[in-house]
Amino acid sequence: VIALLLGFLLARLARIGLRLLWRSPLGAAVAEQQLGPLRVMAMALVMRILTGVLYLTAGAEESVVAACNVGLIIGFMFGLWRVAEVMSGRIGESEWLKARPTLVGVMPLLHRMTEVGIWAAAALWCLGELGYSVTGVLASLGLGGLAVALAAKNTLEHLIGGMTLSLDQPMRVGDLVRIADVQGTVEQIGLRSTRIRTQDRSVVTIPNGKLSDMQIETLAARDRIRMNLSLNVQYTL
Repeated sequence: VIALLLGFLLARLARIGLRLLWRSPLGAAVAEQQLGPLRVMAMALVMRILTGVLYLTAGAEESVVAACNVGLIIGFMFGLWRVAEVMSGRIGESEWLKARPTLVGVMPLLHRMTEVGIWAAAALWCLGELGYSVTGVLASLGLGGLAVALAAKNTLEHLIGGMTLSLDQPMRVGDLVRIADVQGTVEQIGLRSTRIRTQDRSVVTIPNGKLSDMQIETLAARDRIRMNLSLNVQYTL
């Protein structure tokens, strides 16, 4: 009960301190979402400090300290997850993302992968704190990730290529481009491929994995157009 009450009080004080240290709209949004994680961390910290007052046996005290450490880990990762939620929302509303339509479709996937990574790291950290060996789990995850990477090699290559094109932006939708022997207007830059409408009104689809390694000539970015004319002049008297 003492840990619960002191944890609630310390959490509110810590959130006020965050607001004072980070005076910005982003800082206010992050501090607003940190009350729950701060409560968990403060309660676990107070409980660990007060453990010495209980006069427990060595084995029982070790178990209680381990449980308090797990509470601190969960509170910390919970706060990190809340920060990721706020950052994802701000990025989703930013003009920077709106200017990169390819990343708009990738953001939910990246957000979900971040969440899974945070809680997976929290679970492994807690298991290690409780005395369990996480070597086997990490080895299994490594083998499983390697198998998935090999099976989805081409898909991952095109996905990363599309993200690279969106970040670097050598071309945009509506630009007139020349890529190898293809010249036309960019109609769509997708997650896997890019579509170009040629002057013959046909559509050429190029995988992003290959496109990221090709030379892209953006004709729409020209500030001047060179006119090279050959005039046939006949010299007569």
